[in-house]
Amino acid sequence: MDPFLAVLLSWNADPLAGAGLLLAAFWYVRGCQRLARSGGFHRQLGVGRVAAAFLSWAVLAIALLSPIAVFGGFFLSAHMLQHLLIVQVAAPLLLLGRPVPTVLLGLPRSLGRALAPLLARDGPLYRLGSWLSEPVVSLVVSQAIFLGWHLPPLYDAAIRNGLLHGVEHLTFLGSALLFWWPALDPLSGRNQRRRFMSLISLFVAFMLANVLGIWFVFTDTVVYPSYAVGPRLFGVAPRDDQIAGGLVMWILGGLLYMVGLMGVAAAAMRAEEEATRRREAREAALAP
Repeated sequence: MDPFLAVLLSWNADPLAGAGLLLAAFWYVRGCQRLARSGGFHRQLGVGRVAAAFLSWAVLAIALLSPIAVFGGFFLSAHMLQHLLIVQVAAPLLLLGRPVPTVLLGLPRSLGRALAPLLARDGPLYRLGSWLSEPVVSLVVSQAIFLGWHLPPLYDAAIRNGLLHGVEHLTFLGSALLFWWPALDPLSGRNQRRRFMSLISLFVAFMLANVLGIWFVFTDTVVYPSYAVGPRLFGVAPRDDQIAGGLVMWILGGLLYMVGLMGVAAAAMRAEEEATRRREAREAALAP
């Protein structure tokens, strides 16, 4: 079979991933409908945020169900692209769509009422999430998970075990949501301290991704034994594939982190300017 056709026809029939994406999208749409009926859609969401959420699910579908997922077991470069799509594209887009309150609103009312106290501002899940999403905490947790899964024993175990591979991707997505949360601040958008601190976190993550990518490119050995002993599809040598994977993480991943840095910095500066204008307006109104 033609290699290009073989790639196009190779889709990952993962029922759990597919069902999870469809179910989340269904509850999100129901939440949007209820917001629209109450008149709060444009105030709390808007078309742009909904588009970001659905674009995120499309990226996740590409990462988890497309040929990228299938060939991730044979090529490090495909696996690095898969991780990049989950962590650096899908996660921030999903947060922009304000998924938590919208999905919670779309759940069956009995389930929503049961979860609401846990997610309220004084609830245990909210307090836990607030602590985990502090920039320093989220940086340590997310990078420990990201780098930990790239240790050769864990990486090779995930390649060989489908269930462990699913856990890997689930923890990648969860830790990435924590990592991007203070930068995007989807619930309030007004916490400037967290937003400015997240700039440091983004820079640290940028540097760590660069170090890992550079290691893949310049090390003389094949880092992961699974790729060294696996079939050489399309005649690609494991060392060449590893160099390509390192370049994906180093160049493309670094570029995405730089885009994130610039976007968060611009948002923080705009918010600071708006806060200054509001403060000056209040002072002018109170002046004799």
